[in-house]
Amino acid sequence: MTVELGINVYGYVYAESGVGEHTRLLIASLKEAGIPYTVVPITSTLSRQEHAFSDRGFGEPVFPVNIVGVNADVFPEFVDQVGRSALDGKYTIGLWAWEIERFPDWMAESGEFVDEVWANSSFSAAAIAQKVDRPIFPFPLPISAPQARIRCRAEMRLPEGPLFLFCFDIDSVIRRKNPEAVIRAFVRAFSEGEGPALLVKTVNGDRHGDVVERLNKLSGNRRDVIIRDGYLSAEEQAALMDSCDAYVSLHRAEGFGLTLAEAMALGKPVIATGYSGNLDFMTPTNSYLVPYEMVSVGSECEPYPAAAKWAEPDIDAAAELMRRVVADPDEAMRVGLRGRIEVERLHGPAARGRVIRERLLEVLS
Repeated sequence: MTVELGINVYGYVYAESGVGEHTRLLIASLKEAGIPYTVVPITSTLSRQEHAFSDRGFGEPVFPVNIVGVNADVFPEFVDQVGRSALDGKYTIGLWAWEIERFPDWMAESGEFVDEVWANSSFSAAAIAQKVDRPIFPFPLPISAPQARIRCRAEMRLPEGPLFLFCFDIDSVIRRKNPEAVIRAFVRAFSEGEGPALLVKTVNGDRHGDVVERLNKLSGNRRDVIIRDGYLSAEEQAALMDSCDAYVSLHRAEGFGLTLAEAMALGKPVIATGYSGNLDFMTPTNSYLVPYEMVSVGSECEPYPAAAKWAEPDIDAAAELMRRVVADPDEAMRVGLRGRIEVERLHGPAARGRVIRERLLEVLS
C-alpha cells in the first residue's frame, strides 16, 4: 500500500523565539526537499507573535505524519489545546530541544504522546534517550544565512571599529545563557577607548528589568559596552548580526546554539564555550572554542535540576580569543569562511531536507 508522503507541522511559527525558529527552519527544509506539508500554528507562548510567516502549505492536516515543534515541558498542554484526535491514527514526532545532560523525569512523561523524538542536537538526543522510551534521533537544525539588506553602522546606532555581538532571550534562563561572562571577558580583553566594542542584544527585558540593570552595572557603564533590549524584525535582526565582526557566546549549556550557527552561516568568526549542542557544527578549525570546567547547575535555574552539571567557561581564555580576533583579522576571516562553508554543506536546508525525506520514507514503509 502506498501512503502519501507529507507532514503536518505544528509549531510556534509566528513566535519571535528560538523555538519558533526551529519550526520555521524545519519547514524551509521540507520545502527544499519537495516534501508536501501543512502548517498548523500554535500561539500559546509568551514570546511576541509578530514574525511575518504566512506559509500554511496545504492548509489542512491531511498527512499521516505529524511533526510537533513543542517542547516536552508543555507537550501535554499542546495535546489539550489541539485534542487527542489530532494525534490519533497519525505517526507523531516531537521536535524537542533540551540543554543539559540530565532530562527530568516529569518531562520524560511527555513521551507517551509521541512515536519518536527528533532532538535538536546529538547532545540533546543523548540526554533525552536516557529517559524516554521511544526512538530518539539527533536532528541538528537546518541553518540558512539570515537575509538582510546591508546597513551602515550609523543607521543602526552602532560604533565603528571591531564589534563583538551576543544575542539572547532573558526568558531562556539567564544563568544558562551567561551574558555576564561575555561582558567580563570583553572588559578584561580591552580597555575603554581601545577601539573594539561589545553589543549585548536582549529581548524581554521589560519583564526582567533587574537583569538589564545588572548587566549595565557589570559593564561599569563603559561606552564601548552596549546593552540594548527589545524585539527587532527578522530583517533588522539579520542586519544587526551581519554588521558585527565576531559573535561570542559563553553559555553554560546550549541545546543547539541557533544564533551561533546563524553567525557562522554569515561567515562571522564565532567564539563560544566548547560544550553542548553547538559542537554539532563547531570545531577547533571552524571556530574559536573556549575551554571550561564542569560545575553544578545550582538552585533557581528551573527547569534544570540543581544537582545536574553544566559548563563554566574560562573567562581569561575567552578574553584572549577576543584579543586574537582583533589582532589577527586575516585568521579570523579564514576561520569565519571555513565555518560558513561547513555549516552550509552539512546543515543547510538541502542537507537536512535529505535527512527528513530518508526518515519519512522509513516511517511510511
